[in-house]
Amino acid sequence: MVETVLQWIAEVAQDPWLIWILLFAITFVLEDAAIIAGALAAADGLIGTWGTVITLYLGIVLSDFALYGTGWMAQRNAWVRSKLEHKHVADAAKWMGRRMILAIIVSRCLPTMRLPTYTACGLFGLSFTKFATTVVFIVGTWTLFLFFVVKVFGMEVLDRAGPYKWPLIIGLLILFVLGPRTIAALKKPPKLTHDKPPKKPEQPQ
Repeated sequence: MVETVLQWIAEVAQDPWLIWILLFAITFVLEDAAIIAGALAAADGLIGTWGTVITLYLGIVLSDFALYGTGWMAQRNAWVRSKLEHKHVADAAKWMGRRMILAIIVSRCLPTMRLPTYTACGLFGLSFTKFATTVVFIVGTWTLFLFFVVKVFGMEVLDRAGPYKWPLIIGLLILFVLGPRTIAALKKPPKLTHDKPPKKPEQPQ
């Protein structure tokens, strides 16, 4: 099994364009995992550094625009619009509108927060120009920072791992993806169960 995986990885690694296409697709689902995988692949010399950065940048920006577009399309539905007229939702929209740039920046650094935050921007009909400008700048900063940090430190890891470097990378990516979710699940308080009191024995007539 391990040899089969290694062989498949070796075949994929021979085509930089295929790696870039895979990284571009992964950014729509797990952008940080895509950045880490791309940085390690660049550190190993499988793909070019700047070609990888551009691929990741375009994929992440387009995926962010897609989230905004999903929310914007949803608010065109009559039933959704009726829910948006609720006072609490309207107050949330006003709050988001005043703090949209801060919300975009914070959600970029917090796992699982990008999808609801960016979709809400479109759902509340907030300025796409402000959203797009902020995303373009923040994505560039975040992508370059995370990419080169992983690339610099990843080179030493790859040298030490030898022939097992890519199984190690895949394992680290799985841990990176599932780790936060596992920790969040463990932190959830246990559900309280209300035990029914024992029935009293019936009194003899």
